[in-house]
Amino acid sequence: MVAALFKAILILCCLCMLVLKREYKPAVFIFGYAVLSEVSLPLPMGNTVFFLPIFYIFTEGLRFKEMIKSFRIKELVLALIVFLISFLYNYANSPHYWGSVPQFVTLLFRECITTYFILVVGFFSLKSVKTFKPFLQVAFISLVILTVFGIINYITKESTMLDLITGGATKRETSVGGLFTAETRFRTQSLFIQPFDYGYMCLIILLVTVYGYTRGLVGRKRLTAVALMSLFGVLTCGCRTVIYCFVLSTLAYAFLYLKGNRVPIYIGVAIIGITLLYTYSSFFRSKVEFALSVFTDRDNEIGGSDIESRTVQLLRVFYYIKDDLWMGRGYDFFWIDLQFSEGQQYSLDPDLLGLEGVHLKYLLERGIIGYAMYLIFYLLLFSYIWRHRKSNREEAAAALCLLVMYMTFAHMTGELKSLPPTLLVLGMFLRMIQNESWKWVRYQQNKFNARYHYRQLS
Repeated sequence: MVAALFKAILILCCLCMLVLKREYKPAVFIFGYAVLSEVSLPLPMGNTVFFLPIFYIFTEGLRFKEMIKSFRIKELVLALIVFLISFLYNYANSPHYWGSVPQFVTLLFRECITTYFILVVGFFSLKSVKTFKPFLQVAFISLVILTVFGIINYITKESTMLDLITGGATKRETSVGGLFTAETRFRTQSLFIQPFDYGYMCLIILLVTVYGYTRGLVGRKRLTAVALMSLFGVLTCGCRTVIYCFVLSTLAYAFLYLKGNRVPIYIGVAIIGITLLYTYSSFFRSKVEFALSVFTDRDNEIGGSDIESRTVQLLRVFYYIKDDLWMGRGYDFFWIDLQFSEGQQYSLDPDLLGLEGVHLKYLLERGIIGYAMYLIFYLLLFSYIWRHRKSNREEAAAALCLLVMYMTFAHMTGELKSLPPTLLVLGMFLRMIQNESWKWVRYQQNKFNARYHYRQLS
């Protein structure tokens, strides 16, 4: 009954794509990524990540020329060209996919339509800052739903709802909902299989809400509520990666958004506050020690990944690509050739279990060339945002904060389900920077013309 309800909601979200205006469609995407991420229909590739982009293309495909004309950012166009080259390189370099039309279509959906195409969705759908408001409202509702199920999960120490949604199927001895409740280190999953994704989604919703507050789209009460719910997800998901994402992205946002003379004051207050909390709060002290345990050996009491295990994985990756250092072993080498798709008990290399970091996966399957193109894609976007950090302070600070958050998450844990929502929000920020940049240029031109006429009159 519960699974049928969530599937019906997914179908309803897809049908909404047929009737909603273009600027409202990103709100449907964020709801799907936050609440329906583990929902699948009994069809090939029938999950939320697949269906929402397909319905978007079906409704907006006739506006392809308008979509192309909206790209006025040179760096974004170059980034998309780099991605297309990377995609074709990945296809030609993959023995399991090269020469097969069905496999090409599969790769097209997995690596293009359901992932990097979402950047175009976010960019093309937004018209102005005001049209960002519906997105914020739906993101808030999504966070409330996640928090309700997260609190139930935290109190009962069970993920019954997740089992009902997914059917509990897994290749391990425990069910999907029991993957992290049966361990010695409990982690809140809410409506995600991976608690990492729950914590990361909380951070994304917190970031867009903070941006909305700086733009006057969100009130202080909602900002406080979102901050409290997000912190609950960050602290209870039990993932050190998410804590590092929160700390580093907060520092990045502070340096980029706050005025220069206020930064030292905020840093001083933060240092004093952290010192007092660490001294007098056992809960805060335990969280700090938990985060720092990533640097300890693999026999620590907390468990999980650490520097030593990540170093072992890096060495194993270089072992597999020693004869293919530049091009790697091909797409899905990790899942097919090393047999991780059959379950961890059947894998050929237990040291690579989890493959902690997007850089390891890219080096293993695409080599140095593939990983370099991955970095170039984001460096191009970074350069454009950085160039407008003064003329578009609010948007640039939020966009750069998002890039720091994503890069930290992807390189410490792997992308998991972080890429589509990240690219969706990033595309929207890029569109707002482009729109506001044209206003800034016109403002500077008008200012120059006014001075010129004043001098002529005087």
